Amino acid sequence: MLGRERAHAILDHLDRFRYATRDHALFITMWDTGARISGLQALDLDDFDAEDGTVRFVSREESETRLKNGLTGERLNVLNEKTVEVLRHYIREHRRDVEDDFGRKPLFTSKFGRPTSSTFRRTTYNLTHPCFRGGCPHDEDPDTCQYREHGHESKCPSALSPHPIRTGRITDLRNRGVRIQKVAGRVDALPDTIRAYYDKPNLGEELDRRRDEIAEAGL
Repeated sequence: MLGRERAHAILDHLDRFRYATRDHALFITMWDTGARISGLQALDLDDFDAEDGTVRFVSREESETRLKNGLTGERLNVLNEKTVEVLRHYIREHRRDVEDDFGRKPLFTSKFGRPTSSTFRRTTYNLTHPCFRGGCPHDEDPDTCQYREHGHESKCPSALSPHPIRTGRITDLRNRGVRIQKVAGRVDALPDTIRAYYDKPNLGEELDRRRDEIAEAGL
């Protein structure tokens, strides 16, 4: 699972060295929204509203970008101001002006149109490699490490796919006091599903969540 501290270290590195690239725009949107990979892949350029600071997740099954829960998974998410800023600059400076096979303009692009889910996974693997922003804890030389080779990125012991990033974000929102019903609406998951599979606080985080309520109860 991706913790808040590590997520922000990656975001800080992207902000300094790869500002508003597709990787930066994708990762900050992924962390901000806690969306599934299918939701991120489904986003069109027009789904992002820079003026309102929102992004809309729409299920378009007829053009092969169905959300996991179909029409019931459609939602409008308010974005953090930093996410809006990065997306604005990405669209203006780095987004390719391309269409997918159905004539739609994806928000996140490749030279072929809409990136595949494998492309998104490979991006998160690379961004969560420790050597992306520092030294290697696995005693590998980044210049010769086999995990840096195309097709082998996921084999790095520290690499994370989109799912544990989603899990980390959901846990982070809960740690910071966001009610489970609000988290559920934002990430398109039932509260019971969040409790069972996504909300994974460590012992210290779990204690912090209870601390205020216990203190208020008194002796």
